[in-house]
Amino acid sequence: MLGSQANYTHIPNSTANTTATITNQVPIYSANITSIVLFIPTTLILHACAVWGLILKYITTAPDDLGYVSTMTRDNPYTDNVPPGGTTLDGLRRARLLAGLRVQLSDVNKKTQVAGQLALKAVANEEDSDLGRIKRGRLYA
Repeated sequence: MLGSQANYTHIPNSTANTTATITNQVPIYSANITSIVLFIPTTLILHACAVWGLILKYITTAPDDLGYVSTMTRDNPYTDNVPPGGTTLDGLRRARLLAGLRVQLSDVNKKTQVAGQLALKAVANEEDSDLGRIKRGRLYA
């Protein structure tokens, strides 16, 4: 109908009474009791581990600078009882070769009064381990 005007006068004017029901949806969250029973002890264990880690960090005298210990034994004059033939091996094979070697981060320069020297040293027994023990308050290079 091009060009024609729409006539809206014939639309009946009627009103009807209606009722409306309004609902408000509120999300309700629920949790599985098994999840809660597992969550709470796990959280408590993780918190206990964090506190224990802080305590260990405070009471430990040796610095935390050890990387791959097997590479620190290579050409080290303080690890004299290393099995021969392991200097050309990669890290994993060398670690397998040195599986039974006991090492300690110890003071190898105990003669000086002011500063000691930290090095990785192989220890054979408890007496050898006590000789190179690191002392709190002493300066180390």
